[in-house]
Amino acid sequence: MEVQERRIASTFRRIVFVCFHGHANLATWFDSPLRMWMRNGCVVDIIVPKNVNYCNIPFSAHDGEVFLTGHPAQGVPRRVLSFVFQTISTIRRQKYSLIVAFDQIAVIAAGVAWHLFRIPYLYQCLELRLAQETRGLVRTALKRMEDFYIRRAILSIVHGDLRAKLLSVDSKVPFSAVVSVPNSPLGPANPEKCSYLRQKLNIPVESTIVLCAGSLARETKILEIAAYTPSWPQGFVLVLNGWGRPEYIKAVRDFAQMSDGRILVASDLLPLDLIDTLFASADIGIALYGRESLNTRFVGESAGKVFYYLKHGIPVIASDLPELRSVIERNRVGICVRNAGEIGGALTEISMHYAEYRENAFAAFEKYEFSRWYKYVIVKAERRIKSRYGMQDSKR
Repeated sequence: MEVQERRIASTFRRIVFVCFHGHANLATWFDSPLRMWMRNGCVVDIIVPKNVNYCNIPFSAHDGEVFLTGHPAQGVPRRVLSFVFQTISTIRRQKYSLIVAFDQIAVIAAGVAWHLFRIPYLYQCLELRLAQETRGLVRTALKRMEDFYIRRAILSIVHGDLRAKLLSVDSKVPFSAVVSVPNSPLGPANPEKCSYLRQKLNIPVESTIVLCAGSLARETKILEIAAYTPSWPQGFVLVLNGWGRPEYIKAVRDFAQMSDGRILVASDLLPLDLIDTLFASADIGIALYGRESLNTRFVGESAGKVFYYLKHGIPVIASDLPELRSVIERNRVGICVRNAGEIGGALTEISMHYAEYRENAFAAFEKYEFSRWYKYVIVKAERRIKSRYGMQDSKR
């Protein structure tokens, strides 16, 4: 692997990650690729909006820079145009061999940069924005531009085989140009437990911590989970840790205040170096998603917190959705439920066979561990750039 890494580093000397999405510094989908490119000897710059706090990104070991773009406070078209313009202006002053775009607006910016400077780019698709669900003039225009530039990307990276097929068909991209990679953290698995949540929230040692981490929103059914928590068997405590809209977080906290300590909310954003500590202090994980959109209905391997649970041997209670079921029940790492009302019974079942679920979780994580999949993305990107542009352009 050492020879392969030197060869890749000589091709991709300096690259840039472009992301319009918030909380990228706290997300698996951003952190894992960042670490992989850095591990392969690349210098990685980052372009993100000014309103995102990137001070916790593990970037100090390399010479990469973080460029913060400002944008108007109101109006989607103005924000998009401002971000694209400032991204192009930043890229123009640098010498990049590759752009990695992480969302719809970022791939539009990367596509414009390709037109101007002929810098190849990858697209990492975070959310499925399918034509049949796109409404309004602005969103329709953005969708059409996204599709146009997806078709010109070196590769598109999607989390899950079915999501890859949906993107290929909807955006009219050759399936050979779409790669499926789990939205998982880098390994190795971590069997060590810690007391971070117990100490932070004063949770008794005899209580079982049920963690729901990440986005605290309607799409992740947080209020429904909280509403059924009082019906759980005694001894289980629900911990909600993540981010969300202020009004939604307030509603969740209102539930927590009436729960007699059975629901605890920690909505502060954790730096990346504490993410593993958070998961290592939980006993059971929850990952529920709605069916309102195809993006959540086929969440599957894009559910980053599921793989963090597996990394730490935590059995998972997840929504009974096709792609999630293939991860959870096929590997026997937890139980899929139809709604939040079934969580209580699942907790009892998991507790009865906890050691088995925990062992299976570690085994499953080895299969989904990020580097096992993403190393092929780097090699395939290199080959496609050489084929399309030749060695001279790929060594900028």
